Amino acid sequence: RIQATCPETRQYIGVWRKHRANSQRPWVVRIWLSGAQTYVGSYDTAIQAARAYDTASWAAFHDVTKLNFPEEAR
Repeated sequence: RIQATCPETRQYIGVWRKHRANSQRPWVVRIWLSGAQTYVGSYDTAIQAARAYDTASWAAFHDVTKLNFPEEAR
């Protein structure tokens, strides 16, 4: 299991910070689908990544998912 080492990552569900210093897009999003971790994408900011998680999670699970920004749910 991946552990969040940066305080910013603990704010958002499904968002991790890459450990490579030279990474162009340091924020990574993954969700669990059918028992496997699925890569969603890499993003410039934690907020962009959190919104991407919300979009992917909502598409997969609809009303039963926990969102980072529930007030923006479609």
